[in-house]
Amino acid sequence: MNLMKKMESKGKTGKTVLYTVGILIGVFLPFILKLVGSTTFLATEMIIFAIFAIGFNLLIGFTGILSFGHAAWLGVASYSCALFQLNFTQNSVLLPMLFGIIFTTLVGAIIGKLIIKTRGIYFAYVTIAVGQLIFFIVFRWTALTGGENGLGGIKRVPLLKFINIQPEYNFYIFVFIIFLIVLILMKIIVNSPFGKVLQAIRENRTRAIFVGYDVKSYELAAFIISVFYASVAGSLYAFLLNYVFPESLHWTASGEVVIMTLIGGMHYLFGPVIGAFIVTFLKDFISSYTDRWQIVLGVIFVVFVLGSPEGILGFFGNKKARNPFRLKKKVKKESKS
Repeated sequence: MNLMKKMESKGKTGKTVLYTVGILIGVFLPFILKLVGSTTFLATEMIIFAIFAIGFNLLIGFTGILSFGHAAWLGVASYSCALFQLNFTQNSVLLPMLFGIIFTTLVGAIIGKLIIKTRGIYFAYVTIAVGQLIFFIVFRWTALTGGENGLGGIKRVPLLKFINIQPEYNFYIFVFIIFLIVLILMKIIVNSPFGKVLQAIRENRTRAIFVGYDVKSYELAAFIISVFYASVAGSLYAFLLNYVFPESLHWTASGEVVIMTLIGGMHYLFGPVIGAFIVTFLKDFISSYTDRWQIVLGVIFVVFVLGSPEGILGFFGNKKARNPFRLKKKVKKESKS
């Protein structure tokens, strides 16, 4: 018993140290990136897309549902947030953000109720169709959305009239605090009985139905939560750029979040965070040298899919993953014995 308690306490201490180091890296990330010639803007963008990927991973990684049009929700949140500030509350950031999050989540819940009836590849087809439909509405409704020119004039005014988020680092800290909150919330969700049911659905949907779970209701709930995370990211993205544009809703943007999740590790809570950091950084770094950065990103994606389907965290952390280095060690041990 004493040995078990000591092992548990060591495990808790190790996790505490890792979390502390992670938070410190997060706080000083803009300064770390400056050492390699990057900017605070990129650090903020990395955090925002990490929020987006965390929410997306609840669908693909923990529920086993693939959405190919998820960027639509990020874009809808950006536009609704921008329109609310430009037309109603020009001296507020929080109210437009709240409106963007609530409006997008409600629309996502309504559409999710309609499309959740489909399954597998058909669900993926429907999501990309819905995403492109929303994209073309935004692209063509010039009077409201500005069409292909987008909407500018979004202002980062002080929070509660005295917290200045106009400086890049101040806004980064604001985004980072929100990131920590939603990350903790997702950790609670995936470790809750609700999250365990989602994982059971992922592993064997038919068995979950026979056990007695209302699978469609659980899948709809996961979809709505995922849309909520996308809306948080989209609202923050509008204030990062001080501008919104239709390409943020395009299916290619949806493809990027799929790549982020798979590269990091879709069956892990922190996998999408690592994937979002890597993809966002590489996208910025490679595009500074060539316009064909998507080819390089595609090659990296293919390498990970073939070499480690479980992503980076799966490659290093999961003994069951197809890690060639682990397999090599295993073969050596067996040959010796």
